[in-house]
Amino acid sequence: MRPLTEALSTFHIQCLECGKSFIWKDNLTSHQRIHKSVTSHQRIHTGEKPYQCLECEKSFNQNTHLISHQRIHTGRETHIRSLTSHERIHTGVKPLKCL
Repeated sequence: MRPLTEALSTFHIQCLECGKSFIWKDNLTSHQRIHKSVTSHQRIHTGEKPYQCLECEKSFNQNTHLISHQRIHTGRETHIRSLTSHERIHTGVKPLKCL
């Protein structure tokens, strides 16, 4: 009977971006984040903005930025309210009182 590590070494999951192989799927998933991060970061330097708002045609370099922006058009809560809540930390304003 072969040792477990030897048996596992025959099963590899390969990254489609760079060809690096992994025994565990979790390790591959973690590794794939590197490629996504690099791509997002490169867009800062290239100015590429592939995510475009269908309402106003404004473009963004990350999908998450587009999703946040779209809240302006849908009327959902925006980060402006969150920022106001955060600013209270610095100003000391406490709109609610403890009972």
